[in-house]
Amino acid sequence: MELVVRMRRYMEEQKLPYKVGFVSDPLCWTEVPESGEILKRQRNRWMRGTIETLQLHKTMNFNPKYGFLGMVSFPFWSIFEKNAPLIELIGVLYTFVLILKGDFSALYFIGLFTLIYVFSVMLSSLSIFFEELAFNRYKHKGGLRKLIITILKEPLLIHPRLMWWCIQGHWNFIKGKGGWGEMVRTGFARSTNRRVKP
Repeated sequence: MELVVRMRRYMEEQKLPYKVGFVSDPLCWTEVPESGEILKRQRNRWMRGTIETLQLHKTMNFNPKYGFLGMVSFPFWSIFEKNAPLIELIGVLYTFVLILKGDFSALYFIGLFTLIYVFSVMLSSLSIFFEELAFNRYKHKGGLRKLIITILKEPLLIHPRLMWWCIQGHWNFIKGKGGWGEMVRTGFARSTNRRVKP
């Protein structure tokens, strides 16, 4: 991640033409964490890496010298990617404060919560729909069914944990705690578990 930001910064500073492209077909595969503990370490590490990269290149933030990168991409990354978990935590705490003060509208809360939930499910569902339309990767209905169930559960059960792990990443960064942690890889052959320390 930091390498890409560094390359783009260099190209902007040297006034060299470049283009960041998108390749829809994967050129390589990565292995997703298969346990909550490994996923926790991954998200914690990603958040620490995000904060570190943003600090290393903070001169680009809202700097017109870097064009779209400095005026749009970097600020968006700084405000929403880095701070999203903190903003969500503040929102949850604020909701509890309103409940305790008796200044809470259950109808408004349920309406807003439903809107956010439906939007999240719709966005994920459309992503899967277009992926299937283009590549038809899910040959068995069972795999697609599991994916749809995960989409329905994600806003309620998975997302809050991801946000909490990212908040822990913020705290670990402040404390100076680093490292990758042990990542367990199973590969395509589930029977041959191996441990990798990146």
